[in-house]
Amino acid sequence: MDLVQVRLDSFLAEQSAALLEISPDLDVIDQGARALLAGGKRFRALFCYWGWQAIAALGDDFDLNADASASGELDGVVAVAASLEIFHAAALVHDDIMDNSDLRRGQPSVHKRFEALHGDRGWTGDAPGYGRAAALLTGDLLLGWSDELFER
Repeated sequence: MDLVQVRLDSFLAEQSAALLEISPDLDVIDQGARALLAGGKRFRALFCYWGWQAIAALGDDFDLNADASASGELDGVVAVAASLEIFHAAALVHDDIMDNSDLRRGQPSVHKRFEALHGDRGWTGDAPGYGRAAALLTGDLLLGWSDELFER
Protein backbone atom coordinates (compact mmCIF):
# COMPACT_ATOMS: atom_id res chain seq x y z
CA MET A 1 0.00 0.00 0.00
CA ASP A 2 3.04 2.21 -0.40
CA LEU A 3 1.56 3.37 -3.70
CA VAL A 4 -1.47 4.73 -1.84
CA GLN A 5 0.72 6.64 0.62
CA VAL A 6 2.76 8.09 -2.25
CA ARG A 7 -0.46 9.19 -3.97
CA LEU A 8 -1.78 10.69 -0.74
CA ASP A 9 1.48 12.55 -0.12
CA SER A 10 1.48 13.93 -3.66
CA PHE A 11 -2.15 15.02 -3.45
CA LEU A 12 -1.67 16.59 -0.02
CA ALA A 13 1.36 18.50 -1.29
CA GLU A 14 -0.82 20.01 -4.03
CA GLN A 15 -3.57 20.88 -1.55
CA SER A 16 -1.05 22.31 0.91
CA ALA A 17 0.31 24.66 -1.72
CA ALA A 18 -3.21 25.87 -2.48
CA LEU A 19 -3.99 26.37 1.22
CA LEU A 20 -0.76 28.25 1.92
CA GLU A 21 -1.38 30.47 -1.09
CA ILE A 22 -4.59 31.58 0.62
CA SER A 23 -2.94 32.08 4.02
CA PRO A 24 0.07 30.71 5.87
CA ASP A 25 -2.24 30.28 8.87
CA LEU A 26 -3.87 27.35 7.06
CA ASP A 27 -0.80 25.21 7.68
CA VAL A 28 -2.64 23.70 10.65
CA ILE A 29 -5.19 22.15 8.27
CA ASP A 30 -2.38 20.63 6.25
CA GLN A 31 -0.69 19.29 9.39
CA GLY A 32 -3.95 17.80 10.68
CA ALA A 33 -4.72 16.13 7.34
CA ARG A 34 -1.22 14.68 7.08
CA ALA A 35 -1.39 13.36 10.66
CA LEU A 36 -4.69 11.59 9.94
CA LEU A 37 -3.51 10.15 6.64
CA ALA A 38 -0.07 8.95 7.72
CA GLY A 39 0.12 5.21 8.14
CA GLY A 40 -2.73 3.11 9.34
CA LYS A 41 -3.90 -0.32 8.27
CA ARG A 42 -5.27 0.84 4.91
CA PHE A 43 -8.12 -1.67 4.96
CA ARG A 44 -10.25 0.48 2.65
CA ALA A 45 -7.40 0.71 0.15
CA LEU A 46 -6.82 -3.04 0.34
CA PHE A 47 -10.52 -3.78 -0.20
CA CYS A 48 -10.49 -1.44 -3.19
CA TYR A 49 -7.43 -3.15 -4.68
CA TRP A 50 -8.71 -6.69 -4.12
CA GLY A 51 -12.10 -5.74 -5.50
CA TRP A 52 -10.41 -4.46 -8.64
CA GLN A 53 -8.21 -7.54 -8.83
CA ALA A 54 -11.29 -9.79 -8.53
CA ILE A 55 -13.20 -8.16 -11.40
CA ALA A 56 -10.18 -7.46 -13.60
CA ALA A 57 -9.55 -11.24 -13.81
CA LEU A 58 -5.79 -10.76 -13.84
CA GLY A 59 -5.11 -14.20 -12.42
CA ASP A 60 -3.05 -15.46 -9.53
CA ASP A 61 0.22 -14.97 -11.39
CA PHE A 62 -0.34 -11.22 -11.87
CA ASP A 63 2.71 -9.21 -10.80
CA LEU A 64 2.13 -5.52 -10.12
CA ASN A 65 5.75 -4.72 -10.78
CA ALA A 66 6.12 -6.71 -14.00
CA ASP A 67 2.79 -6.29 -15.80
CA ALA A 68 2.91 -2.90 -17.53
CA SER A 69 -0.40 -3.52 -19.35
CA ALA A 70 -2.35 -3.01 -16.12
CA SER A 71 -0.35 -0.02 -14.93
CA GLY A 72 -2.83 2.50 -16.33
CA GLU A 73 -5.69 0.76 -14.57
CA LEU A 74 -3.60 0.44 -11.44
CA ASP A 75 -3.05 4.22 -11.34
CA GLY A 76 -6.81 4.66 -11.29
CA VAL A 77 -7.25 2.07 -8.57
CA VAL A 78 -4.56 3.75 -6.46
CA ALA A 79 -6.29 7.12 -6.87
CA VAL A 80 -9.64 5.65 -5.85
CA ALA A 81 -8.04 3.85 -2.89
CA ALA A 82 -6.37 7.10 -1.79
CA SER A 83 -9.67 8.97 -2.11
CA LEU A 84 -11.29 6.34 0.13
CA GLU A 85 -8.61 6.98 2.74
CA ILE A 86 -9.31 10.73 2.62
CA PHE A 87 -13.04 10.06 2.86
CA HIS A 88 -12.40 7.93 5.94
CA ALA A 89 -10.25 10.67 7.48
CA ALA A 90 -13.15 13.11 7.01
CA ALA A 91 -15.46 10.68 8.77
CA LEU A 92 -12.98 10.30 11.64
CA VAL A 93 -12.79 14.08 12.14
CA HIS A 94 -16.56 14.32 12.30
CA ASP A 95 -16.83 11.22 14.48
CA ASP A 96 -14.38 12.63 17.01
CA ILE A 97 -16.48 15.80 17.27
CA MET A 98 -19.70 13.84 17.77
CA ASP A 99 -18.11 11.52 20.33
CA ASN A 100 -16.13 14.35 21.95
CA SER A 101 -13.01 12.17 21.64
CA ASP A 102 -9.83 13.86 22.82
CA LEU A 103 -7.48 11.48 21.05
CA ARG A 104 -7.10 9.80 17.68
CA ARG A 105 -4.33 7.19 17.40
CA GLY A 106 -2.78 8.49 20.61
CA GLN A 107 -2.58 12.09 19.34
CA PRO A 108 -4.93 15.00 19.97
CA SER A 109 -7.99 14.80 17.74
CA VAL A 110 -8.42 17.55 15.16
CA HIS A 111 -10.93 19.53 17.22
CA LYS A 112 -8.58 19.37 20.23
CA ARG A 113 -5.69 20.57 18.04
CA PHE A 114 -7.74 23.58 16.99
CA GLU A 115 -8.85 24.20 20.57
CA ALA A 116 -5.19 24.23 21.65
CA LEU A 117 -4.27 26.51 18.75
CA HIS A 118 -6.93 28.97 19.90
CA GLY A 119 -5.37 29.07 23.34
CA ASP A 120 -1.77 29.16 22.09
CA ARG A 121 -2.46 32.18 19.90
CA GLY A 122 -4.31 33.98 22.67
CA TRP A 123 -7.50 34.47 20.72
CA THR A 124 -10.61 35.62 22.52
CA GLY A 125 -13.83 33.64 22.57
CA ASP A 126 -14.76 30.05 23.17
CA ALA A 127 -11.77 27.78 22.50
CA PRO A 128 -13.74 24.47 22.55
CA GLY A 129 -16.37 25.97 20.24
CA TYR A 130 -13.67 27.20 17.88
CA GLY A 131 -12.02 23.77 17.94
CA ARG A 132 -15.25 21.99 17.02
CA ALA A 133 -16.17 24.49 14.29
CA ALA A 134 -12.71 24.46 12.71
CA ALA A 135 -12.57 20.66 12.83
CA LEU A 136 -16.02 20.38 11.28
CA LEU A 137 -14.89 22.56 8.39
CA THR A 138 -11.66 20.54 8.11
CA GLY A 139 -13.69 17.33 7.87
CA ASP A 140 -15.85 18.93 5.20
CA LEU A 141 -12.73 20.02 3.32
CA LEU A 142 -11.35 16.48 3.47
CA LEU A 143 -14.65 15.20 2.12
CA GLY A 144 -14.33 17.60 -0.83
CA TRP A 145 -10.73 16.54 -1.37
CA SER A 146 -11.74 12.89 -1.45
CA ASP A 147 -14.23 13.69 -4.20
CA GLU A 148 -11.65 15.75 -6.09
CA LEU A 149 -9.10 12.94 -6.05
CA PHE A 150 -11.76 10.38 -6.99
CA GLU A 151 -12.74 12.41 -10.05
CA ARG A 152 -9.15 12.55 -11.36
